[in-house]
Amino acid sequence: MPATQPKPYAIDPGGGEAHWFFGNLVTIKAAGEHTDGRFALTEFVNPAGFVAPSHVHHDEHEAFYVLEGTAEVHCGDQVFSVAPGSFVLLPRGIPHWHRVSSDAPMRSLVLTTGQFEQYVIASGEPARARELPPPAPPDMGRAAAAGERFRIEVLGPPPAAPRPQDEPQQLRVPALHPGDDLATEEVR
Repeated sequence: MPATQPKPYAIDPGGGEAHWFFGNLVTIKAAGEHTDGRFALTEFVNPAGFVAPSHVHHDEHEAFYVLEGTAEVHCGDQVFSVAPGSFVLLPRGIPHWHRVSSDAPMRSLVLTTGQFEQYVIASGEPARARELPPPAPPDMGRAAAAGERFRIEVLGPPPAAPRPQDEPQQLRVPALHPGDDLATEEVR
């Protein structure tokens, strides 16, 4: 039983602690400290064309509800096309990643168990403005250290998704090199 009962609260639109995390704007709406550690709710804004690195949560499920934009979500061997109103559950222990369509950013609510928001805080940096951060590679050393603490492992760039021959596109994916920050490389 918790030592203190959580207190009700409300956050106005645009409220919550904002962070820049892997090129995204993440706003913490409910942290584990507010919910006895039962869940955390964050709002993510991913830039158009964003490709998340392949990663796995060892202790927590991740779920998101898409508010705006579209993406392709890969979890294990399954691929989901998501749009506004879509809900996705990514069970713990299964590597996953997603690619936001190139025509518009994606905004979603991300629900996790455990302390995912603490991983965001430890891996990212406080947002200097409530907007997407300027393009820059994330600090992979800081992300790896936070990953060890919160048992979230970045596995590397996502595998290149096959594309039909008649649809030539370039996909920018993160390229990891031991000891380096996250860089990008073009995959055809």
